[in-house]
Amino acid sequence: MCNDYRKAQDVFEKAVYLSGRMLKSGLDNRKPLVCSSDVNDKNRQSDAYTEYDVISNNILIKYIVPYLFEVLNVENIDVMSEENKRLVCYTKGGAIDCGVSSGDYCLVIDPLCGSIPYSRGVPDFVVSVALVKEGMPVVGVVYDPIREELFSAILGQGSFLNGNVINASSTNSLAASYLSIEHKVIKKYKSKYLDEILNKILRLRVAGTCGLELCYVACGRIDALIKCDQPLYDYVSGMLILKEAAGVECFTNFDGKSEIIPTINFEKNTSFIATNGFIHEELASYTKNLM
Repeated sequence: MCNDYRKAQDVFEKAVYLSGRMLKSGLDNRKPLVCSSDVNDKNRQSDAYTEYDVISNNILIKYIVPYLFEVLNVENIDVMSEENKRLVCYTKGGAIDCGVSSGDYCLVIDPLCGSIPYSRGVPDFVVSVALVKEGMPVVGVVYDPIREELFSAILGQGSFLNGNVINASSTNSLAASYLSIEHKVIKKYKSKYLDEILNKILRLRVAGTCGLELCYVACGRIDALIKCDQPLYDYVSGMLILKEAAGVECFTNFDGKSEIIPTINFEKNTSFIATNGFIHEELASYTKNLM
């Protein structure tokens, strides 16, 4: 099975390179955002997308799905994509809207993580693809086409950046940490506990691309990440890459103890702390009060 996952990873990598090349070529021009409701409504802006999200989504699905039938020797594959907004079951005969998981494997895609910065011409976006088996991510790929950095992991096989093994940092205190917090966290949790974190750390980074930030924790560029109200497609690839790199309990609920089990749905209800492992308990001593 590990060899099958290696083949799946190879397919994912070729697909994200194709998608990334397209996205990179379209970065310079400002693009209109599309939303199911008023794009100026701050409560709905996280659902906004560009036409390039859709193009990337189509490239990934058309390239990956046919190969997975062969690689995994299965008759059907569920596909969860941010752009589809529903779970779709692909068979060799076509696609049907299945609503709920119909098989062992689910392909989880975020074709353009970072749509808002991308729409402004800001090079802060990635393409993310994961293979989930029975609720467990087994292959994850995150590609940054601007820096040409490919992060990847297979369950139990470690994590890699452009083919080289990566590891999380050894920073062992919040006082020495470089911490990434999403804008949404700052808006939602206006409390003394969040203030205590901000006053404690060495440096704050505010960035919105979930998959890339998780990979940055995985390779030691930053030490921890706090995110709230995330959908599965935003974090599942990065979660696997981080867990394989850190080799410790490093991705939990705000309490620092509850393991996050991926669920195949589109709910934006997962809040987590992701760390190098060494500062996890200390960070959780603050974030548990945000629950």
